[in-house]
Amino acid sequence: LTWQTLGTVIDLRSTVGSRFQDIVLHRIITSTGAAEDNEFTSAIASRLGIVKPKLEAITAPEPPRKKSKAWLLSLLLLPIIAFGIYMAFASTQTRAIVEFVSGSVIVEGAQLTEGDKIDHRPVVVEKEGTLKAKWENGHKATIKGPANVVFHKNGISINNGQAWLKSNDYFKVGLTDGQITMSKDDEIVLETINNRSAFGIYNGTPSYGKGRGDATPIKQGEAAIIGGESFEWKLFEPVPVEIKNDNNSGVLYQLDMGPPSSRLELTPRWTKKGNCIIICGNKIAQLDIPSGKPYIMIMPGEIVEYLQNKKIRHEISGVPLLNRKVEIIKWPDQKTAIIVEGLSDPVELPRSFIPSTLIVRDGAEISEIQIIHGPVKMKP
Repeated sequence: LTWQTLGTVIDLRSTVGSRFQDIVLHRIITSTGAAEDNEFTSAIASRLGIVKPKLEAITAPEPPRKKSKAWLLSLLLLPIIAFGIYMAFASTQTRAIVEFVSGSVIVEGAQLTEGDKIDHRPVVVEKEGTLKAKWENGHKATIKGPANVVFHKNGISINNGQAWLKSNDYFKVGLTDGQITMSKDDEIVLETINNRSAFGIYNGTPSYGKGRGDATPIKQGEAAIIGGESFEWKLFEPVPVEIKNDNNSGVLYQLDMGPPSSRLELTPRWTKKGNCIIICGNKIAQLDIPSGKPYIMIMPGEIVEYLQNKKIRHEISGVPLLNRKVEIIKWPDQKTAIIVEGLSDPVELPRSFIPSTLIVRDGAEISEIQIIHGPVKMKP
């Protein structure tokens, strides 16, 4: 039977040809339901001698996978995270220990007391306040307010104020206008006013400059301003010269205010309201002021400027005859200023006005007087 069937198929192929087979196959495929019946279609195609390879089902391809960049992000963040951990640990480290406090000394609103630990946070020393601190490795500092400071492991940053510093090893002082580098047993005093700094050397040979690579050495007994040449750091009393004439009697002081940072400190003693002291902008050798010359008159309860053909009064509040300290400060890149307790603000003088002669007359006296070239000398 098998052979008969096979013969019949061969005969049909040879008789009807391939065209008939193609028509039958097309009708089978397009018949309702037949095209969907894979087994039926395959069987008929097999009987007609058409062997079609089975095709795999076509499915939508998976979207291409994006290469993950997480490893790259992690690689970039790793040093930042490590630095953050280091800084968080370092910021909690003690930089110095408080040895003495007077007045208001504040860290983030909290008053420092003796024995407290100082870390990286800014320290504010209010006016009339004093802070004494010692680093674990032996450095020492005394800060007088008003001052703003930040302690470092081997250094200190000072925005304003006065400081005495003694280093036990390498020590860096950061200032608004430069830096000072100290080594073992160096001892200095510095003062910063309105972003300009002056300092003097008690001991050692530190160096100073405006930035990295700028290191000018300075010797014991010298003073300097950042960016300037050094000069002799000294404190002295000007020599009084008594003068008498028919109308008046008094004392003259010739003032040496030559260095860029100089300070005249004096305390008048008033006996009556007509007393006065006069500060002239020129060297003179008489009690009377030459016509047209600039001068400042300080009297009980007031200061009067006679500069540039103008007269300007500044009232000093409080008891007029109270003896008050007078400071006349000449500072680099700034106007000469007169500071007296009871003045609402310092009296600023023209840059061209340099105190040259002090006249004490009309019954006034001077109880204390001194001139300082460089910063105020202070000890812990």
